[in-house]
Amino acid sequence: MTIQHETAGPAVDFPAAAEAALRHAARRSGLDVRGAWLIRLFATAVYHLPAADAVARIAPVTSPDSVARLATSVQVTRWLSDIGFPSVEPLPVEQPVTGHGCVVTFWRYLQQDGPEPVPADLGRLLRRLHGLGPPPVALPAYRPLVSVRRAIASSRAIDEEERAWLGKRCEQLLDAYGQLSFQLPAGMIHGDAYRGNLLRDGQRVVLADWTRSARAIGKSISFPLSRHHGSGSRTTSVMDSLLPTGRTSGPGTATRCCATSGNCPPSPLCCVMVTPTRRPSASFGSGSGHSAPVTTTSGRPSDGTVRSCRPHGVS
Repeated sequence: MTIQHETAGPAVDFPAAAEAALRHAARRSGLDVRGAWLIRLFATAVYHLPAADAVARIAPVTSPDSVARLATSVQVTRWLSDIGFPSVEPLPVEQPVTGHGCVVTFWRYLQQDGPEPVPADLGRLLRRLHGLGPPPVALPAYRPLVSVRRAIASSRAIDEEERAWLGKRCEQLLDAYGQLSFQLPAGMIHGDAYRGNLLRDGQRVVLADWTRSARAIGKSISFPLSRHHGSGSRTTSVMDSLLPTGRTSGPGTATRCCATSGNCPPSPLCCVMVTPTRRPSASFGSGSGHSAPVTTTSGRPSDGTVRSCRPHGVS
């Protein structure tokens, strides 16, 4: 069930709107926000609520289906938790809650102790996920390259000629994708499965961030991230296929691929357009104009381009 406070519309000043939305949603859900602090502010805002032993995830309303996708993620993760699949768990409150141009969901807080999850953990979880039957939730159809096209449209690191070329290249890739044949039947996919969405829950590893869960033909349908050209040779990424001949992604260009730059673990469709930004300080109520160093879970300072900070059980 979705609790609506007002007609959902885009937040103009997202940091301020996120804080107001958090306070409103917590009050409606009976959760204590005392001591809440901001642990991430990028496309979404994530707050730790120590008094409620919870995490709040606030997303701006960016499209007509924003609320529906968050509602689906809550339903899917509740079902997964009920059947024993290792997933983050939504709190047992009526959610999502909308207000101030944002959508708010609440999740069980997971203290991140122990070694970081490894790619093998992701492989085991995906194998198990793809073996499940259909969920009791209507899932949207999978749409490839959505985040890449959004990044191309919003990037300030490329000129309009490059933007047009990349957009056309995406269309070519989508046309090619539409002609593919799959051997497996349709099934549920996570939609954003990479190591950055793995969290520890005690001795086990769980899969987080189900906002892109979808119904896909063939289940495993993401474009190949990279192609290796022999032992010790360079890796060609999906972003390289988007670029003109002779131009490759990497540090110092308008684009960067995680696989080639080493900024984050390889994952399907992880290549994004890079727009250098100043990161907000991690304090409750901070504005977008403030900046502070952000440290990754490994303790290494982030370079402000691709990696995100998930230090405390962010779902």
